[in-house]
Amino acid sequence: MDREKELDDFIAAFDRLVHEERPNPDRIGCPGLPALTTLANESVLLPSDSVLDHIRNCAICLDELRKLRLTIKRSQ
Repeated sequence: MDREKELDDFIAAFDRLVHEERPNPDRIGCPGLPALTTLANESVLLPSDSVLDHIRNCAICLDELRKLRLTIKRSQ
């Protein structure tokens, strides 16, 4: 499985769970746009486990990651 497909599957699998159980409207512990942008742009290296762990628990960051990846895909 290639990196892009793997990340797409990750996002889809956690989307509903994160939005229902972990909305995080106050953005507690968010890694910030630079970390999410790096994750969205990265094609080979995995981000730190802490960034992925946070995204698993933060609907807002998951949404930002999805938007960044969509923007990148559209520009290619």
